[in-house]
Amino acid sequence: MPLKIDLMDNAVIGPAIRRGQKEGWRKGWREGWREGWHEGRRDGRLTTLQRLMENRFNAPPDLAEERFSSQTAAQLQNLFERALFAKTLEEFLE
Repeated sequence: MPLKIDLMDNAVIGPAIRRGQKEGWRKGWREGWREGWHEGRRDGRLTTLQRLMENRFNAPPDLAEERFSSQTAAQLQNLFERALFAKTLEEFLE
């Protein structure tokens, strides 16, 4: 007959496992939050750039998504600033 041992019941190993699980959960939560925050920031800037291009240059709604979806938040910020001063869509896209 097999012997079943629950390591969580062990006085030494059980608390160590619980501490490891808690720390792993905290680390995963922090990393997930940070990644989500950066992604949300980037998506927000892409949406803002898209609206600016639509309103200022009558650009097609999906042009910004097609051309700039792989850009970082910082790159999108630079594009947004460039779009503010460009006189035409062609000048902006150069």
